[in-house]
Amino acid sequence: ADFCRMWRVMYTGEYYAKMALETSPMWDKLEQDLGEKLIDKSGLLNFGIDTPDTPEGTMEDAKKVMQKLKIPFTQLTSAQLMQQYPFKNLPSEYYGLYQANGGTINVQGVLRGYYKLAATAGATMRSGEWVTGISPSPTYVDVETVKSTYRASKVIVCAGAYLNDLLAPYGVKVNLQIWEMTFAYYQVLDPSVTYPMWFQFDDTPASGGSSLFYGFPSVPWARPGYLRLAVDYAAHVSDSPIDRTNVPAVQDIHLTMDNIQRHMVGVSTQPTQMGTCLVPLVPDNGYVLDFAPPSVPNRDNVVIATAGWAFKFAPMFGKLLYELAIDGKASRDITPMAITRPGVVVDLYPGEAKTASTA
Repeated sequence: ADFCRMWRVMYTGEYYAKMALETSPMWDKLEQDLGEKLIDKSGLLNFGIDTPDTPEGTMEDAKKVMQKLKIPFTQLTSAQLMQQYPFKNLPSEYYGLYQANGGTINVQGVLRGYYKLAATAGATMRSGEWVTGISPSPTYVDVETVKSTYRASKVIVCAGAYLNDLLAPYGVKVNLQIWEMTFAYYQVLDPSVTYPMWFQFDDTPASGGSSLFYGFPSVPWARPGYLRLAVDYAAHVSDSPIDRTNVPAVQDIHLTMDNIQRHMVGVSTQPTQMGTCLVPLVPDNGYVLDFAPPSVPNRDNVVIATAGWAFKFAPMFGKLLYELAIDGKASRDITPMAITRPGVVVDLYPGEAKTASTA
């Protein structure tokens, strides 16, 4: 996902808002351990109208959750939004919710930090070694790669959009809809202009796309003087990462350019450094963190995490995955992320016996 990911505690769902609050001190501890700032907390501004449910939830539901959990926030009118932030021509029915704890995560800084901590703890990294299969037995799991076979008592699989390549031999897959999302950077033309991280909610029909947009502020580790902006939508969606095009969708870029022209101040409408990233999503737009599907033999020896925009929960998910693998249970309720919830797992061969063998 390039250089930046979103950190927030403003969530439509109370479960995830609580988990974000629990994850926040874990980020603080990681920064202390590494001696490096990993989150630029410029705040998160959600603004627009109260839409039907979206990939980012809804504004009113997020407001209710923050009120219930006593998370501080500021509500602004359309006029106040344009007075306090460099937006223009916002409809009068727009309003905003600003939460100061939101911020931008330094993705590559986090990855470097985790690599460093893992290596210090004695882990061996084998990057670029494609995993071709996993074979769990009652007492161990064999992991086959293009170079060798490794044996461990437990295995944690965080293969994202590629997870189903490893599950297919067992006749099942996670019901992933894989979005190939387009993003680009846009130059800040007026150096006096400062944007927070933001998300724009609207349900006005867009020409062949979405009217949901997001923006990251300029941060020193990405492209200083540029904003990463995009539509929260994917023109190209598939059920397999093999269908990835690696080509930014012209339609998605044009939607973003039009939105900049209409509503942003001091920002170029010309994109640069365009790219794509894969986002695997399940039907309820949640996460999956659990043991392998029930049809996988000796499933308790294989722990899985996939689906959703989950980077913000990296410290928490790492802890939960460790607990499932080592202790056999998590220290917090993970029921909303269960792989057995309706619609998450699909049987590839209904009515047929599974034939995958284990070592």
